[in-house]
Amino acid sequence: MSVHHSSKHITTVAVGTPPAGYLYYDEAFDACVKVHFHGFADLSTVKGVDVQSPRFTCFGHNWNLELFPGGDEDSNEGMIAVYLCHRSNGTMHLDFGFSVQDSDGDEVVNMMNSYWFSPEAEHEGYGEDNFVERSRLIHLAMIEGTLVIEVRMKLVEATGGHVPQFIPENPLCKNILKKFMDDESADVLFEVGSESEQKGRAGCKKAKTSPTPFRAHY
Repeated sequence: MSVHHSSKHITTVAVGTPPAGYLYYDEAFDACVKVHFHGFADLSTVKGVDVQSPRFTCFGHNWNLELFPGGDEDSNEGMIAVYLCHRSNGTMHLDFGFSVQDSDGDEVVNMMNSYWFSPEAEHEGYGEDNFVERSRLIHLAMIEGTLVIEVRMKLVEATGGHVPQFIPENPLCKNILKKFMDDESADVLFEVGSESEQKGRAGCKKAKTSPTPFRAHY
């Protein structure tokens, strides 16, 4: 198994050994991954038996394609099942689909869907239990014995945990406190106090209070 990268943001994933002279065709699709299942006709048709592609990266997350050539447990007889599996932490909302074309580039089958993909441990994948009849693919979609499934992906929304909000520090209060009681920069000086105070019927005098200076700016 191998992964081939093109210069057009397309990733080609090979499952099995390609035949001599086999070419990987690149089409101009954004966020597109082409998964090549070589020797598709020889893959097991036992229901519930899957073939896993190697993992590939898209939108910073890891993915792989899961194919059931003989159908999954819930598939109808003769139908294949295919699922896109999320293999990373975090969640991601994707519009995605699968497409199969013949050697002339004509589309044989396609589907589109939209799902919130959970972290890897929570769900195996999303896709179609009854994607297409296996016999139809063998008759119309084989390219030198290889089945090519295009995975088309469009990011809607992603979450990867809490992202702290950046709030810059406001230096105003700190600067005001620095200027308070600053002899050099003060514009006005107030003095409060310096009077004798009496308390109670006995007329006892308290000590004369010292003036308290306050410096201000304007």
